[in-house]
Order: sequence, then C-alpha cells, then structure tokens
Amino acid sequence: MSVSNVSSERAERLSLPLPVLIGSALYVIMLAYGPKLLGDPDSYSHLALGRWIIAHGAVPTVDPLSQTMAGQPWVAFEWLSEVIYTLAYNLAGWAGIAVLAAIVVAATFALLAHLLEAQVGRVPTLILMMGVFALAAPHVVARPHALALLPMVALRRLCCAPASRAWRRRGGCFR
Repeated sequence: MSVSNVSSERAERLSLPLPVLIGSALYVIMLAYGPKLLGDPDSYSHLALGRWIIAHGAVPTVDPLSQTMAGQPWVAFEWLSEVIYTLAYNLAGWAGIAVLAAIVVAATFALLAHLLEAQVGRVPTLILMMGVFALAAPHVVARPHALALLPMVALRRLCCAPASRAWRRRGGCFR
C-alpha cells in the first residue's frame, strides 16, 4: 500500500459525511443571521394565536384577534407551528424561535443532502445544495412554513422509497 493510499484512507475516515457538513454549516450561518430570521412582522400574530390556543386548549374557528373581523369564520391552518413557536418563545424568548427555526431548516437541508447524495453522488449534491440554498435563502425565516420543510422532505423519502433495484436504476424520484 502506498503512502498516498494510506493518507487518502485516513482523510476519508476523518471526514464528516456531506449532509452533516451542510447541516452544521447552515445552522451556524442561520444563527449568525438570527435577527433576519425574525424579520417577519407576522411573528407577533403567530405568537398571539399560539398563546390563545394554549390558553383555550382549542384551535379557533372564528377570528379571535383582529379588531375588524373579530368573530368571523376563520381557518387557523398554521396552528401547530404557532403553538410550537410559542412554546419556544416561552422557553427562551426570541432566541428560542431563532434557534428552533435554524435547527429545523438545517436538519431539512441535511436530510435533503443525504437523499441527493445517495442518488447523484457527493460533488453533484454539493452543487445542487448550493443552488437550493441560494433559491431558498430569501424564504428562510421563522414562519410556520419553515417548520413544514423537514416533514415535507421526510415525506418525500417515505413516498419515494425504492421498492426494488430496478426502480433505483430507473432513477427513483429525482430523475
């Protein structure tokens, strides 16, 4: 065995998996830009509704918060994330919301990188993930949709799990 093979094998053993590197880097980047995660004016109404749901133990069917539409029929379709953000806020304030959003988005990107790497390899995954981040960056804020990203990518994994080697050869869900 040559010296270059030994050093190559050692470097491979010491390197972290690409999804871990992507998720960790994104988490650090998101925390560094924490105030931008909280730059959405709807955050206050999401927290107020989360508090209302926790206090009443129910999801409202009429608007309980607005001055002009109070009592009017209303669908609280983001209720679960509003409760989760409220719990994070109760635990650690605005920093809790920023950390929660950063963890969920970083885990989403790590899972997506894992799924892509299995299909297309390390270098194409890195290139694709840079593109995904560039496209997603303006939309990555501490809003209810951020908490929906991880289950959405996980659901993709469940729905497109390969049933056979032939299915995988045909390209699976990504091709």
